[in-house]
Amino acid sequence: MKNKNKKVIVSVILLIIFVIGIGSITIKADSGWDSSYDYGSSWDSGSSWSSGSSWDSDWDSGWDYDYDYDSGSSSHSGGSSSLGGFAVFVLMAIVVSFIIYSTTEAEKARQKMLKSLNIKHFPSEEEESNRIANEIKEFIPDFTLEQFKNEVFDTYQIIQEAWMNFDYETLKNRCTNELYNQYKSQLEALKQNEEQNIMEVLDQKNFYIRSYEKTDTEIFVKVRTTITCKDYIVDKNGNTTRGNANTVNFYYYEMTLNKKINNVQNKCPSCGAELEETVKDKCPYCRNKIVYESNTNWILSRKQMISQW
Repeated sequence: MKNKNKKVIVSVILLIIFVIGIGSITIKADSGWDSSYDYGSSWDSGSSWSSGSSWDSDWDSGWDYDYDYDSGSSSHSGGSSSLGGFAVFVLMAIVVSFIIYSTTEAEKARQKMLKSLNIKHFPSEEEESNRIANEIKEFIPDFTLEQFKNEVFDTYQIIQEAWMNFDYETLKNRCTNELYNQYKSQLEALKQNEEQNIMEVLDQKNFYIRSYEKTDTEIFVKVRTTITCKDYIVDKNGNTTRGNANTVNFYYYEMTLNKKINNVQNKCPSCGAELEETVKDKCPYCRNKIVYESNTNWILSRKQMISQW
């Protein structure tokens, strides 16, 4: 109820200020947003959108008041400018004080909420990547963040080179079946048009792990990374038809890669004891931890363009 009364008071004060101190108001708003995406890197979409709006409003108010009173004397009044200025100053001081008070109270409420949620620190992307990498090490003992970063980039380069050279066999080995079929249909369209997508001068700028999921036989890791490259389309004569051969593009991707893990242990790798069933934690005899062993390369199961510039 108190908050509601405060809002009413502030509204009245602001209205008085507008009536007394402001003769005209002009508001202009203009917004525009443009986006474009050119075909390349085995992914094609394009969109452009722009919006602009302007609104002008003018408001004028004039008020004159004359009062004459005759009792042996005469007087004329048209309002006191100094008094009006002082009133505006006082009202502005009240408004500023209230804004400062409201901001302080809002910050106190925010701190109280964070304290109740026991939130002390929001981890950075690097910290979160290291945390997830340490968890993955439980299933892939030789897993490291730096090595995985290089493997992701190597996988990306292999797939893009295969895409560029119409190497279906390599694409099939380094992508899931669903992604391979998508790439194959896109490559067939390029072939029919006698075109080729050139991707060269590839480099990786940043990298971090977002999350992971594990099943009994596979592990899926979602990452985000920025890749730079030259990306353009040429015809059968080598002439550029789309894109720019001299422009370096920045592509910000979210990708998911998966790898098979061997979760079936017939014998304990430490003591050699026969295991009657799949063990996911420790050997019941020697109490040593059972570790899953990886047996394949990372393959790409999903690739999404987040943004480009």
